[in-house]
Amino acid sequence: MIHLFEVENIKCGGCMNSIRKGLEAMPGVRSATPDAEKGAVAVEFDEQAVGETAIAHKLSEMGYPLAGHNSFGKKAKSFVSCAIGRMGIILLLVLAGTLGAAAQVPTGMVKKTAKPATTTATMRTETFMVLGNCGMCQKIIEKVSLDAGTQTASWNEETDLLTITFDTAKTSVDAVQKAIARAGYDNAGYKAADEAYKQLHHCCQYDRTGAAGGTKICEEPADH
Repeated sequence: MIHLFEVENIKCGGCMNSIRKGLEAMPGVRSATPDAEKGAVAVEFDEQAVGETAIAHKLSEMGYPLAGHNSFGKKAKSFVSCAIGRMGIILLLVLAGTLGAAAQVPTGMVKKTAKPATTTATMRTETFMVLGNCGMCQKIIEKVSLDAGTQTASWNEETDLLTITFDTAKTSVDAVQKAIARAGYDNAGYKAADEAYKQLHHCCQYDRTGAAGGTKICEEPADH
């Protein structure tokens, strides 16, 4: 059976390569053909071995939910409305607490509050392709990402996808991708210099024919 899944977040060749690898690793899936322009994936599979629901769930796990749904399968519109409602309640509680605290400050004294290190407005989560092979690659990629200023970093060995959370006031996707390339790993933004790649442990020297999507070659010294 062949079914066409309309999905979100297919941005580049790296995305298509990730979807193809992830779905074709599922028992019962014969082939997966992503189309970035149409935002869809044609999947040929054995109905007796795997169902549409399982395939949709796998797509969502990889970061490509069905169009109009979040990773939990609910309507994106409902999710946003719920989030906005909760944020409104939180803001009201914070405002009430601030006013209450201000009322307790003795006359003639000024209460100073520390400026928050980060705000919701400057926090972002991004996912992009980073080619690698093994658990050692995972440790290196995640450490380099954290050293580049991210708050969290998680690389998936099966999909070659790295998910980072960071403060845009402190770092950027470009800076993280450049740091990863300096460490020897091709990614969606930059291709590592040949010398950096050759310095990787032999088990970490991944197949560079994979479509990481990066077109710029990062040859800046690692200590810059």
